[in-house]
Amino acid sequence: MTPPLTTLPEDLIFNEILPRLPVKSLVRLQSVCKPWQRFLTGPNRRLVSMHLWRHRNKYVMIKHRRRYAPAVHAITLLSRERTILVDSLQIPFESHFRFMRVAGSCNGLVCVTDSEFSGAPELPIILWNPSLRKFRALPRSIFSSVLNTVELHERIGQIVHGFGYHPVLDDHRLVRILYLYGEFEVLRIRSEMYSLRTNSWKEVGEPFYHRFLDATCVASDGVLHWIVSSGSSLHFDFVLCFDLRREEFRRLEMPHISLRSRLGTRLAESAEGRLCLIACTPHEAADDDKMVHVWDLNYEGFVWEKKLSVGPFPRIDRLLGCGLNGEIYLEDNRGRLALYDPSSDEIKKVKEVHADRYTFEVNMYVESLIWSDGALDQLVEDQN
Repeated sequence: MTPPLTTLPEDLIFNEILPRLPVKSLVRLQSVCKPWQRFLTGPNRRLVSMHLWRHRNKYVMIKHRRRYAPAVHAITLLSRERTILVDSLQIPFESHFRFMRVAGSCNGLVCVTDSEFSGAPELPIILWNPSLRKFRALPRSIFSSVLNTVELHERIGQIVHGFGYHPVLDDHRLVRILYLYGEFEVLRIRSEMYSLRTNSWKEVGEPFYHRFLDATCVASDGVLHWIVSSGSSLHFDFVLCFDLRREEFRRLEMPHISLRSRLGTRLAESAEGRLCLIACTPHEAADDDKMVHVWDLNYEGFVWEKKLSVGPFPRIDRLLGCGLNGEIYLEDNRGRLALYDPSSDEIKKVKEVHADRYTFEVNMYVESLIWSDGALDQLVEDQN
């Protein structure tokens, strides 16, 4: 009789078994023994990469502001299986912000800032890995003391953020664009970039003259994207892009969209990580009914390809983003979260999430072990 197997080869444990476990299990296993603790907490890029590759199942992350106590801001995770509620994330730094925004979610790291209209550049920027229960406030930026240098005739009108990752550089980066307004026009546009690898800020090139009508940023293929206007009109003209590797701004033309629909236009990330554009247009028979359109960006020729045009649907107020099975998340005219389900060609309510009107934000999220330890890291105790 073959004796029972009492031990497993270390290669099998470290290369095959551990990378398959969820992050919460790996956090608990750090207390098994010192070799496991060193392996699971040290700068093991191979484990981090293998774990991320094996756990590509994404969640839809809904940031919103609750209507009732205890917390003002909330983040809910929905699964691929038709919006099944997975988790309501504890936000340990929620009190830091008055109007919390998610600047981006990339490879399990979530960047959190305040509203782009706060007008206070010294407010904290938080980098957070909810799976590891770790977060830190980023170091003060180059322009964090800009309030002391602004001339009396200028005011800070907007601070816009974008967070993403470049695989060639293996670096997560945050871009911050600061707008100083004069009496009639934008006098100065300043931009800076934070690197997680170096834990430092640097000033980067000035973007094209433009105005933001929507601060939502989508990261795709190592590039950050915002929809902007180049003039005083309230119409979107082009997509402002920032290449995280070349550290330069460029512009991407928009697909042809009716001027009446451009305020209902939004960039989004598909489940495959591709950049897409979603838009609402009034139906010819009734302006209250809306048609919904989706374009994907073809990276080979950098041209937009129309993928979907559906409707008309009643009671659509604004589009929010894409789901994991081709859904389109939206807010209806009563402030409720809903989605367009392509399998049934219907608008469905998402009853698991309740929030104040105009507070929904939709991002993709995936669990990961990615972190860069620093002296200012904070660990949140597991309440489960």
